[in-house]
Amino acid sequence: DFFGFALAAGDLDGDGIEDLAVGASGESVGTVEAAGAVNVLYGSPTGLNGGRTSALFHQDVAGIGSSAQPFDEFGHSLAIGDFNNSGVSDLAVGAPGETVGTVEAAGAAHVLFGRTTGVSGASSQLFTQDTPGVGSDPETGDFFGGALGAGDFNANGFADLAIGAHNESVGTIPGAGAINVLYGAVGGLTVTGSQVLHQGVAGVGSAPEDFDGFGFALAVGDFDND
Repeated sequence: DFFGFALAAGDLDGDGIEDLAVGASGESVGTVEAAGAVNVLYGSPTGLNGGRTSALFHQDVAGIGSSAQPFDEFGHSLAIGDFNNSGVSDLAVGAPGETVGTVEAAGAAHVLFGRTTGVSGASSQLFTQDTPGVGSDPETGDFFGGALGAGDFNANGFADLAIGAHNESVGTIPGAGAINVLYGAVGGLTVTGSQVLHQGVAGVGSAPEDFDGFGFALAVGDFDND
């Protein structure tokens, strides 16, 4: 099941106590092998699950916006941020094995919104490289959603999301890798102003080569204290 392969902490119910999301990307959903799932364990003054009942999410949960398929690996990556600036953190979930149309393992990223009642599938968002405005196209084995990183990249009070696609081809260079950046807004993440970054972009500081895997791992922090 790979339970615990991905972890993320944040206040997903707005009670001032951090909660824990735990990925189980190899979880079977019914008879669907390795469709993937995420457990949310809520914090309390006495520790995790001292109060609110834990929740289980997968792609067959109402509102998630897709359906469980073999080897989608929903929950392979996780990130938490307040993407709609509601005061309650939201949960981003990567499904890098997601088939987009007929394109296998192109990948996807879901956003489940936090509420005072806890995380819900209702009004969730689904992004793939086929989503208009994301800025790239799905290809077999891109693994979009293989890594996620949340932070306020433009300092406007809304969390933004970086999405790794480490097997993305850059031009004719296979597996060079790329990241997509989607910015937070009142309704959640938006494709407005989205960016695609890779080692061929001016200023990144290197050049794309075969199977560099740029975007395989991501981390976010205020490295210059601005």
